[in-house]
Amino acid sequence: EITDVEGVPGGFWSITESGTIAFHNPDNPTAGSPVWTSTTPMTIVWAEPSEGAFALTSVTVPGQVEGPIYCPGAPPSIISVGIRARVTTSDDNPLPLRLRQTPGGEFIVSIDEGTEFSVIGGPQCAEQYTWWNIRLADGTTGWSAEGDANNYFMEPVP
Repeated sequence: EITDVEGVPGGFWSITESGTIAFHNPDNPTAGSPVWTSTTPMTIVWAEPSEGAFALTSVTVPGQVEGPIYCPGAPPSIISVGIRARVTTSDDNPLPLRLRQTPGGEFIVSIDEGTEFSVIGGPQCAEQYTWWNIRLADGTTGWSAEGDANNYFMEPVP
């Protein structure tokens, strides 16, 4: 049922006719980990290449994304476009949230714990994070990672 395959560092991506994108580890290539499943047929229209043959740093799916997002190395997403969210920290991760120009790109500003913001775009998977385009109260916009394998860096405002 796999209709296309693209190589990436540490494995490869596949997409099926039903619209499931999966990441495959070369140690067990037949057991792909679903990253995203479409509720309707879809086509990936943009993939951002990195340096080197078959390197892929992010995948962007057009239109409104429905359902949970799973980026390899990141926790299941609890954020979505159109909501208000806030910065959260933990004992394991006491650092402020970093706002960047692009997913994984140039640093803009640090955002302190408890700061609220609007989620205006995303998600994008890059560098083992789920990235969201956010707008701060002063109008500053940029991209921030939702969390890592152990912690969320942001959460929906109750």
